Amino acid sequence: MLKKTDYIQNKILADLLEHGAKAGDPIPSRHQLCRKYHCSRTTIERAVRNLAESGYLCARQGARTYVRNMHPDNRIHTLYLITDWQGNAELLQSLREILFQGGIEDIQVIGLCSQVIGEHFTEICRPGNAVAWLMPSMSNIHIMDYFADNHVPQLLLNRKYKNYSHVITDSKASISEGLNWLLRTGGPEVTLIARAAGTMHPYQYDRILAFFESAVEQGAKLASDRLFIRDFQDIPKEIAEIASDLFRRPEIPRAIFILGAETIIPFVTAARAHGLTPGKDFKLLCFDIIEPLRGYPGICMMRQRFEKIYQEIRRWISAGQAGGTAFQSEVKTELLLPPEE
Repeated sequence: MLKKTDYIQNKILADLLEHGAKAGDPIPSRHQLCRKYHCSRTTIERAVRNLAESGYLCARQGARTYVRNMHPDNRIHTLYLITDWQGNAELLQSLREILFQGGIEDIQVIGLCSQVIGEHFTEICRPGNAVAWLMPSMSNIHIMDYFADNHVPQLLLNRKYKNYSHVITDSKASISEGLNWLLRTGGPEVTLIARAAGTMHPYQYDRILAFFESAVEQGAKLASDRLFIRDFQDIPKEIAEIASDLFRRPEIPRAIFILGAETIIPFVTAARAHGLTPGKDFKLLCFDIIEPLRGYPGICMMRQRFEKIYQEIRRWISAGQAGGTAFQSEVKTELLLPPEE
């Protein structure tokens, strides 16, 4: 957690901002600050000195301390890229190259795993720092709230929580385009296989909703016995059961949409066990890239354009959005058609 001095420093700054303090306004006396924040004179002196060194206050010995500038420098000097996993050296290098190509080569990029972020609160909360979250889980929202309370600019990559600035995959435009291909090549009766939305897969809320909206708009025929939205505790077993259900019917499905990358290969494997293959017997639309099946007849893939999502960090910084203005951007997937298309 933050050191006592850093915590008090951030509280003083937050209170000044909340009360609309302007350049030239005096701040409360040291004695008043000690009583308000229940801390020692030494802690207050250190906090005020830090704020003066950062350009927020003007403090001279023996004189009243005044506000100098509540926004002395909105430029980002250090960007912390936070992920839920270790070993992101390759990703960090890609991000540095993207920033360099955009003429933002003076920003230091530091990678952190969310599991150890508590050890770095103090340094992250200093002025001139910002955070980019790469596909953060919902369990990190309380940390985002903490950073927001301490005025740390944040950008969420491929996730959308609360009113935080974000860059996400455009589910509606992407699925609408993919579904257009599926209806055109496989017919109007669409089968959906999707992992249910939840705390571990929050992005599925938008994607499943986008599917139903697009299906209605494009005149797809939906039936309850062709909709499989599950938690998938045992993927091979449950996918095999779904395949048996579908492929033992008098009329097998001709247009199948799978929302869940980890279920695609098991489904194709299960279909082959019934003597059926994509392209010859049905068309398959997949949200995400599955490399072993790339270029396979009858399988259309929707590639998330992560390189474009990372480039939006550059635009966020260059446009000055890191200064606090909400930033929202959506990136459509690239539709990878099968060979016959």
